[in-house]
Amino acid sequence: MRVLLGSLNGLNNYQKYRVDKMKYKNKKDSWIKLTKIYKIPIKNLGTILCKLKKKDMKQIQKRLNIQKELNKKIKLDFNLDTYPTIGDIVEIAKERYYIFKTKEKHIYCYRVFNNIESNENNYKEIIVGKEKYYINGVENKQFLNSKDYKIINTSTKSEIRNINNIIKNIKLDFKKDVKKNKREIREKLCKLGNVLKVGRTKVLFLYCKKDVPYGIDINHYKNAKKLYAIQSINDRKILRKVSKDKCLKIVECLYNNNVKQIEEVEKLYNELKSMENKKL
Repeated sequence: MRVLLGSLNGLNNYQKYRVDKMKYKNKKDSWIKLTKIYKIPIKNLGTILCKLKKKDMKQIQKRLNIQKELNKKIKLDFNLDTYPTIGDIVEIAKERYYIFKTKEKHIYCYRVFNNIESNENNYKEIIVGKEKYYINGVENKQFLNSKDYKIINTSTKSEIRNINNIIKNIKLDFKKDVKKNKREIREKLCKLGNVLKVGRTKVLFLYCKKDVPYGIDINHYKNAKKLYAIQSINDRKILRKVSKDKCLKIVECLYNNNVKQIEEVEKLYNELKSMENKKL
């Protein structure tokens, strides 16, 4: 392998490796070109630039393994075990994943694709080792950390930073969409006349007070004049819809019996009564 003092900008991250000047107390960063093996007569050797540490040798081994997986003619092997790390693209059970976090026993990944359908709007483009992939950045998986996984690409530090920002923005957009969907579902459910299933009870939605939805047991409102605070309303189902006239009769019954939250009941009663009078 050849060592150069300048950055090898034309190569992918698995075709080169940076030797950090700070780590080895050199004057400049050096780059090892990993695409070709050079035969140099011993008599031509000069001074030793540095002796690479095992951690760096493993990183070089990983890059050589990637090239072997891509059918490159690189036969050099240092016989070192390498494990997936953050920024790697791995192949597990014929599916490809981007690793965003690692622990001693597990890796945490997002599935990636080389191509996506044009209607897959929730996928974003990322660059790993100068190659293009697509990721959704929301649904992640956890696997045991194993040296047996195929590592097929690896990111530079700047690529990892860019991918982290992309994933962060995907998650923010996803949260906004979820919040919007929850609000739309809530607005659909919180309509006067909707009969919702709450456990075994059929509850007629009446109104919201301080963002809490309230209703009445539609089958027993004449005897059990109790208002229900409907918990987890987004998880409820609409069983049927009740007419405004029927709602007026129910609310009138509650109003005449002076139930709790009478101010809210009176307000609703007056609104329904006004709507009835307009019909007349």
